[in-house]
Amino acid sequence: MSTDTPFVFFWVASLLAMDRNRYLYSGLLAGAAALSKYFAGLLFPILLLLKPRLAAVAIWIMGVVPFLAQHLEWNSRHCWINLVFNLQTRHGSSPAHSFAQYLAFIAILALPVIPSMIDSGSRAAFAKEIRSPANRIWLVSWLVPTIAFGVSALSSGQGFHWLLAPFFSLYVIAGKAFASRSTNSSKALVATSALLAALIVALSFVPDRVIRTRLSGAHYQDYVVFRYPHEILEALAPLRGEGTPLLTDSYSIAAVLDAASNSGAPPTGVFTHGSKFGRQFDFTFPWSRSDGQSLGLFFRSDRSAEEFAPYFESVSLYRTHVRDAEFTFVRGESFRADIHRERVRIPALRSFYPPAPLPERGCPVRE
Repeated sequence: MSTDTPFVFFWVASLLAMDRNRYLYSGLLAGAAALSKYFAGLLFPILLLLKPRLAAVAIWIMGVVPFLAQHLEWNSRHCWINLVFNLQTRHGSSPAHSFAQYLAFIAILALPVIPSMIDSGSRAAFAKEIRSPANRIWLVSWLVPTIAFGVSALSSGQGFHWLLAPFFSLYVIAGKAFASRSTNSSKALVATSALLAALIVALSFVPDRVIRTRLSGAHYQDYVVFRYPHEILEALAPLRGEGTPLLTDSYSIAAVLDAASNSGAPPTGVFTHGSKFGRQFDFTFPWSRSDGQSLGLFFRSDRSAEEFAPYFESVSLYRTHVRDAEFTFVRGESFRADIHRERVRIPALRSFYPPAPLPERGCPVRE
């Protein structure tokens, strides 16, 4: 499950509590949202722009503090990884997002509302709700993140999918504007929502052979892994053997296969250097206990046995097919953990775990 799922829930719940002047509840929910994404920090300036009493701000902060304390305590025992990632690591060599992409994403998120503006009466009703003091919280909580991301998109940008939560506020305003109007705009809103839902359902029934003609080899492999992880594990079972840990070259694929595995299955990990995102397997995979064991390596790309020979006493390479997508499986015997640490893990640690800005109480990946 993506961190966006709990983030959207707690963000919206915090705003609903704030709208009802339940500031302690709003702060507690904002703290929970912050455990999902630091983006929840924008709830504080949103609160201040609403100009509540100082006592209300203090109560809101009291709700947030326990979650921040727990977050800092955990980070102090885990290399300050969240702070280092968000303040430093993630900003290095990030792919650029154009302002045009930002505008396209805004248009997609506004699509459920746009058809409802078909007549002047609907537009007038929407403008009235925008100006209404009762909707100030929804206007502010929509505009502040949207403008912030627009400014960010002028340079490098961040993940535009974070705007999913703020656009809930736009939908609230639109819902108030159109709910009381027995006009074509209300029907258009329902029809557009139904059409988008039907499109999503229809896409889930598109045959694999059709999707394969539309996607390149690598993208089709990703599609198969993410849609049919259980079939991937079934295909690997005879090659992998019972009790053999499975590793990949991608943190997202490792997470999907790990979630699809049985509860008693060996842990899943990432064997290669990996990327700066999703480093959770650095903490969960038992590298030290894997020395001398057999490991199974799963790759989407074509690999050679010689590439992995230094890390094992013997290596066997296989090709396997699932839903007409070809994958590479490498089974290595007697894993040499010291060589892997020297050539892969230590360079990764230097890249993704720079010296922490605060005193550490522990850092398992360096131990």
